[in-house]
Amino acid sequence: MTFTDEMLRTRSSFLFDTVAVYLAYSEDWVDVKTINMSVSDKGLTYEDPDGYPVRIAYEWKNLSVFKEQLVDRLTNP
Repeated sequence: MTFTDEMLRTRSSFLFDTVAVYLAYSEDWVDVKTINMSVSDKGLTYEDPDGYPVRIAYEWKNLSVFKEQLVDRLTNP
């Protein structure tokens, strides 16, 4: 795909896994808990009391601060 000047001025790239990268260095703005999970024969994960313990980020403490920090990291070298 060739990017035109117009495309570069009006579009944005997709940012995948920004939360995963954030969780690699901090958990300040999310609540994390451990639950037991298993994987079905179809590859779906589900909560299972006999499954393996997995740490999950299940709720934001402050999503707006996460977004502010993300934008700051992306726009300030």
